Amino acid sequence: MKLSLRSKLALLTILIIGVVTAVVLVVTYSTFRSSIESISNRVSQDVSETLYLQLSNNVASLNKLLVEELTNPFYLYDIETIYRTLKSVAVQPTVEKVTLFDEKCKVVHDGIEEIPSYGEIYPYPAHCTDRSAQDLLITKGDHSIIASHLIYIGKDKLGGIAVEVSSKNVEQSLLDLQSLFENKRKQDFHTFFTNIFLGAFIVLVFALIIVWLFAEQLAQPIELLSKHAKRVGKGDYKQSLKIDRDDEIGDLIKSFEQMRIDLSTSTVSLEALREQIAEKEKAEKQQNMLEDQLKRAQRMEGIGQLAAGIAHDLNNILGGIVTYPQLLLANLPEDSELRRPLQAIQQSGDRAAMIVQDMLTLAHSSNTQHEKHLTPKNYY
Repeated sequence: MKLSLRSKLALLTILIIGVVTAVVLVVTYSTFRSSIESISNRVSQDVSETLYLQLSNNVASLNKLLVEELTNPFYLYDIETIYRTLKSVAVQPTVEKVTLFDEKCKVVHDGIEEIPSYGEIYPYPAHCTDRSAQDLLITKGDHSIIASHLIYIGKDKLGGIAVEVSSKNVEQSLLDLQSLFENKRKQDFHTFFTNIFLGAFIVLVFALIIVWLFAEQLAQPIELLSKHAKRVGKGDYKQSLKIDRDDEIGDLIKSFEQMRIDLSTSTVSLEALREQIAEKEKAEKQQNMLEDQLKRAQRMEGIGQLAAGIAHDLNNILGGIVTYPQLLLANLPEDSELRRPLQAIQQSGDRAAMIVQDMLTLAHSSNTQHEKHLTPKNYY
């Protein structure tokens, strides 16, 4: 399928804009996504740290309160008071477990009346390590935060109190925040791509308009040049092509016009040369015809001369044949037997004389025709 110059430029423009748009989309999408993910991760981390810090502070406050409440009952080994105090804390929604352990890291009470874990080693031994009474140790478990203080009477270490608080609310808040960020990211991506594609479409439309106008300015003189070239190819050198352009197309048109002028001049010279050749051929044909006529005349002249010579010779012979019978007939009587033979001889001689006369006439005619062909007017 043959495509016009306008169509080719339009397709090339669409291809270029498509490639550029695709590259811009990929780069922008990658940058935008990285930025959004970076912001999301940073905000999530800040919120997570804030929430965990708030939860840790709450646990620390609760832990200090328990230390103050349980120091004397722990020293006196008042199990009932210890149970009531730990149970009052254990029933709070966020508290998963509260444990009182001795200096050997064995469970003394866990807020449950039957104390099922009594005497067992506390499962988080790091909280049993020696440190000052003011030092708060906080560690993270599975979906929980564990905070512990050691309990001292003077310098004697009684044990410690550990509170395990659920971090599921914090984790759920983080998940909700991440979900919010994800929805926001998708919404922003949708808006971003919509704006990008709308902008690309607008740019494409304007680019096609500009390319079409440019192609019109480029294709119109080329079409005119093509039509003019077809006319020149058919031998029409008279009509000129005038398009004022100061670019490569203008140079092409000027070169074509110069070629048209050169072809027109060459064609005129060629026509004149053809006419001269035709006239020369005509003159040569006429001269050849005159030469043929001359040759025929010369042949006729030779035939005439031959006939004249023969006629003169025959006249000399026939002179006696014709004359003597006349003389004999004049002297013979009318009833002479010789009269008839002599008359026959006389008649034959007369017929021979007529033939000789015809030969002389032919010879005279050949001489006249020869002289006619030898005149300067006919010869040249």
